[in-house]
Amino acid sequence: MVFADDYSIAKRVLFVSIGVFGTFMCSGIVFGFQGIRPSLIESGVYSEVCSIGEVLPCDAQILKLNLLFAIGSSVTNISFLPIGIFLDSNGPRITSLLSCFITIIGKLIFAMGTPSFDGFIVGYALIAFGGAGIYLSSMNLALAFPSNSGLIMALITGSFDASSLIYVIVDYLRFLFPSPRPHIRLFFIAYTLIPLIYGIMVAAIMPSSTFLKARTSNPILHDSDSERDSLISSETVTYGTSNEVEASSVTKNEKEEIEIEVLVFKQLTSSVFCGLAITIFVYMLFINTYISTIREQLVELAGGRETQEVENLLKFFNIALPVGG
Repeated sequence: MVFADDYSIAKRVLFVSIGVFGTFMCSGIVFGFQGIRPSLIESGVYSEVCSIGEVLPCDAQILKLNLLFAIGSSVTNISFLPIGIFLDSNGPRITSLLSCFITIIGKLIFAMGTPSFDGFIVGYALIAFGGAGIYLSSMNLALAFPSNSGLIMALITGSFDASSLIYVIVDYLRFLFPSPRPHIRLFFIAYTLIPLIYGIMVAAIMPSSTFLKARTSNPILHDSDSERDSLISSETVTYGTSNEVEASSVTKNEKEEIEIEVLVFKQLTSSVFCGLAITIFVYMLFINTYISTIREQLVELAGGRETQEVENLLKFFNIALPVGG
């Protein structure tokens, strides 16, 4: 553990800048699926599932691409818990480096996808998993400036939401090339440089431990709670049952660790937490389904034709999604 005042203001600004850079460039890019889908279709991704002579994209290809996004978005949301546990045990630096490595592997596997080897789903899932790790590893930077932690948290969270804009930019730049345009796999190979650069900066500059808010104990840990006090008392007896000297060996830090464990357990088993978890699960399921099928819904509303109005609405949606978060 490190304290914010262990570093100069300039170095803490550098920490936050690196964290925002990594979060924006690598964390939530899988949610920009609609932005890159035209390039995937033009590059022939999953075109082999269509019948000979069938107009592309066919329904089977669209379903396969939607499955790609569904798996990527689900992996992002599900991976937060195991990554959080790993982060608590190993610190943000190791977590970030491992996440960068997983992201690079995911992009390379995606680029190697062929009709005989479905590297697209495996690669997209690894990109999602690595991005979630990069995002969680950056969240502790909010305590680099304790008096402005809300602002820094907003920057990191906003960078995660805005990272879906990356694929929109890539798709726009790719269509600037004359036909035949480069295959989308070339982008994924080239983009491995970004997590590589971020990983180098993390290894060389970022602190290995999480920040603590201040050099004093958290006042919330001293709230009176009969259930928590009784558990602490029982733990104290366990530590020293032979005599009072052994009982006094339970330090203040050990007591606070017990208090934290009790608080975490009570929060995870509370009705409020369970209700929020279920609500967010249903909400994210609805949002991800909407994102993956927005084109088909607009085409259906337009009478089954991909009109210019549909394309304009899709362009607006691809920009509004990262901007609105």
